[in-house]
Amino acid sequence: MRLSKGSLNFGILASGTIFAQFLLLIASPFLTRLYSPSDFGLLAIFLSVSTISSVFFTLRYDMSIPITETKNESGVAFILCFVIATFFLALLCIAIYLLESYFERKFGLKNEALYYLVPVLAYFIALNKSLIMLPIREAHYKSVAKAKISQSTLVVSYQIIMSGFGFVSLLIANAVGCISSIFSLRQYLKDSFKSRANLDDLIKSGHKFKAFPLYSLWSNLQSVVGLQLPALLYGFYFGASFVGFYALAHRVIAAPISVLGEAVSKYFLSESVGQNSGKKLKVNVLDTHLSLLRLSLPFFIMVAVIGEYIFNVVFGEDWAVSAHIAKLMIPWMLLVFTVSPLSIVYEITNNQKVGLAFNTLLFFCRLGIVIAGGVAGDPIFTVLAYSLVSAAIWAALLLWTFNHLLISFKEVLPDYFKAILFSALTCAPSIIYKLTDYSQVLLLLLQPISFFVYYYLFIRKRLIAK
Repeated sequence: MRLSKGSLNFGILASGTIFAQFLLLIASPFLTRLYSPSDFGLLAIFLSVSTISSVFFTLRYDMSIPITETKNESGVAFILCFVIATFFLALLCIAIYLLESYFERKFGLKNEALYYLVPVLAYFIALNKSLIMLPIREAHYKSVAKAKISQSTLVVSYQIIMSGFGFVSLLIANAVGCISSIFSLRQYLKDSFKSRANLDDLIKSGHKFKAFPLYSLWSNLQSVVGLQLPALLYGFYFGASFVGFYALAHRVIAAPISVLGEAVSKYFLSESVGQNSGKKLKVNVLDTHLSLLRLSLPFFIMVAVIGEYIFNVVFGEDWAVSAHIAKLMIPWMLLVFTVSPLSIVYEITNNQKVGLAFNTLLFFCRLGIVIAGGVAGDPIFTVLAYSLVSAAIWAALLLWTFNHLLISFKEVLPDYFKAILFSALTCAPSIIYKLTDYSQVLLLLLQPISFFVYYYLFIRKRLIAK
């Protein structure tokens, strides 16, 4: 038996992403004892603003890089992203300089230098996001994996070493991580600037891919704002400490699957370019969706059953609120993980308007829920409503994707039932522990073994070609 080429490529791409995220999770028990919920909350708020700003720093032209026809054209597209990002960095820094006194009066933050971290971090996030598309285009997945590992390693190292400086060290560590990723991809950066790119070439590239800033930008902006909205509005209504609890739950539940989902999305994009319709795209969609469901469902079931026990042991009893939040997020995260990589279908099939409509609906529903929950002063109900409504809208997008590709929902129902059955069997030690006086020692011993067997069989079936 041997690894198929496509499976090996995905394995390389996903392994780097998984290892990088696993490193962040391993560090979390130490970080929760070095930083307070308020520190994590302030980090989440600053990161939210930076992440939202980074969307404008490329005007979504980064998505044009992997679908360019020639290497020189991809270099021109990257330089276009670089120019746009540099322009917005300068613009925001000037705006902050002019409004420093207003910010100090409004927010009471005495250290004005902290405000400049927002555009600087947004700049490096945008550059890293654009640069990583170059090896994706050329299917050089090892380079992407190395960049992810380098980024996470430096983030964790700086967060631990500089823990005495509070949330500022958490924020700086994220910037250093992005810089490290860019440095590891420096050869692609050099090659891009060797491209024959003059002002006319940049204008032509901008015009050719104008659908991205016209439609995809606003769709992606609404998606990113929707994801970052809780940290911003929860901070406004419920305080930085609650944002810290939410941020830890998001790191444990959402961050690993979103990063792996991003890797799947990039691989799905690379493998599906040019397949505007037809049987192969349909097969790719079904295979990706069902694989992600089988991959994630045991994890979500375990969190739903023994989430409180896991958080108390790993992070300490002070973070019990995070366990409750994590369980409420499960419906939303399950749908995001299994459907979001497929959302690239409307990009591939030139249906950007569908993406815009989807993200517009998602954004305004989420905004209304958070504001209503904030006014009511009930953070737990707000998280639950946010999760259920988000899950319902993602499910609607899945149905649209199936309908667009002529996939009958009935044909995947048997696969859904099998995934639920085998996932429940995998989580049997956790379920028995919850229902009986099952020993914690046996739980800690049998549950990892059960997961190992399940994922071994999963990898053997999905990645090994006879």
